[in-house]
Amino acid sequence: MNDQATVTADTLHYLDSAAALVESLRLGLDYDTAAELTGPEMVEVADALTWAAKSLLHLTVAQQRLLGVEWSDIGAALDCTKQAAQQRFSSRS
Repeated sequence: MNDQATVTADTLHYLDSAAALVESLRLGLDYDTAAELTGPEMVEVADALTWAAKSLLHLTVAQQRLLGVEWSDIGAALDCTKQAAQQRFSSRS
């Protein structure tokens, strides 16, 4: 599998995982259930959603770069400069 196909497959996997997590929270956290969660459990739920969103964002940016999308366009989509986008998402060490 080439790099582009790998990134696309990874992105789809994370998107599916994030969607499943959100759906399970939507179905499982009705008002009664949410009221029974402790503060730390709610923090865990929020942390899981944050991780899923960050992972998806990083994979999507990598995919778009492989497809030739310019850093300036990625920066504009994120409401930042192209330099800020490069610093945030570049895999350079």
